[in-house]
Amino acid sequence: MVAASLPPHSLSARALFRSLLRASQRAFAGDGRMLAASRREIRSKFAENKHLQGADEVSAAIKHGEDVVVVLDQHICQVEVDKETNSAELSLRKTTHFSKNPPIKVIRDEVAAASTKATLDEELRRTRRARRLKREAARADGSTAASD
Repeated sequence: MVAASLPPHSLSARALFRSLLRASQRAFAGDGRMLAASRREIRSKFAENKHLQGADEVSAAIKHGEDVVVVLDQHICQVEVDKETNSAELSLRKTTHFSKNPPIKVIRDEVAAASTKATLDEELRRTRRARRLKREAARADGSTAASD
């Protein structure tokens, strides 16, 4: 009875809301902080779009939400890092999508060329520190040249 009095898009919006919550539960299982943050984000986005009236606006928002469900189901995986052994365990689900060209690329040559003795984190910190010191030295040289 109640469903007959609601606009047709509100039923699909409710189904999408539930679908997003379920997808976030699957994607962030065991990670309470991410699960709570995803729930807050879903609720806030639905609250932001509560005012949408036109069929085009509503269907575009629903399409976006459906795309988010696909991303959560197929492209999000969890990594558990063990700092003692300096190893990581990747948790994959049956729905995780693999492509021939992964979207994640290492962009820093310095990090990719890290020695076997240093971990990638240590090499990245050294690289950032060296760049910061270079910038500070350049600023100091610029200020002394201006005062001459």
